Amino acid sequence: DDLWDIGRGIGVLAAQSVLGGGIARNAGRFGPFETPEKGRQCVRCGFLVPSVQTGKEICTKTGWCLSCTRIPPHISGNLLRECLNLRRCEELDLRKKVESWEELFVTKTEDEDAKNGRDD
Repeated sequence: DDLWDIGRGIGVLAAQSVLGGGIARNAGRFGPFETPEKGRQCVRCGFLVPSVQTGKEICTKTGWCLSCTRIPPHISGNLLRECLNLRRCEELDLRKKVESWEELFVTKTEDEDAKNGRDD
């Protein structure tokens, strides 16, 4: 019945958005790319460029972030944003910093829940 296993497929799309799957296929549609001096919003996903989700560059022709150009156009809306949220930073030093923030946030939230007597 299921045409596409979203749980497995979305991880593959997220990995391709980092590694560059399909770049040759999209070469004529996108570019040139520029690195914005201040944060600019991607017109497809709505995330700010640069970020872990979007990458560092934005297409001057379409206004799409580098990550959105690597994800098939039929993926959109919440599914697109969920896919981009699964991305991990390519730069190891920056990835360690970002993931340490997540650990800090999760630990802090769990501590606050325990203090307030919440057990979700």
